[in-house]
Amino acid sequence: MILIILSLFKLTKRALDYRLIHWVGHLLAVFVVVALYFIFIENAFRFYIHESREAAHYFLFGGFHSILFWVGLVGVGSIVPAIILFRKKTGKSIPWIVFAAILVVLGVICERYLIVIPGLTFPPDMFPGWEIIEGVVPEGVATYSISLFEILQALGVVGLIGLAFMWGMKFMKLVPREARMIE
Repeated sequence: MILIILSLFKLTKRALDYRLIHWVGHLLAVFVVVALYFIFIENAFRFYIHESREAAHYFLFGGFHSILFWVGLVGVGSIVPAIILFRKKTGKSIPWIVFAAILVVLGVICERYLIVIPGLTFPPDMFPGWEIIEGVVPEGVATYSISLFEILQALGVVGLIGLAFMWGMKFMKLVPREARMIE
């Protein structure tokens, strides 16, 4: 939101009170700490349940995704932005707030990757003590590469959303003329 507000107001040459960005930056810092707390609770719960300990250990300490978790999500996406935003000197500086917001976005991208990939590489043991001999769907390692049509479809959707937003800014007054802090 910080990045969108700043870029929209800069591109449309509208007045923006930077105290709003400072306030939203403090909100972002609080949200990052709360999200980090929930990540801690989620992983502590995984270790608490006996059936998921092996998966939790694999998720947190095995493979590339564990580096992405600790460095990308926890370090770059949570701790560094929280430090930047909670410090008085950097928490009031617009370039530092923007940098912290970009780091949070990178952390969210790491989190999205971590939601999908480790769950597919370490499937849950659905029937403990049993061996599945045959299934309806053939199992095994599958490869996938994105096609040109999927890229064009994604670009078309993004372009359509951008066009609708620009149309809304022009005819529906989606962005105010100015944004200032009320005291």
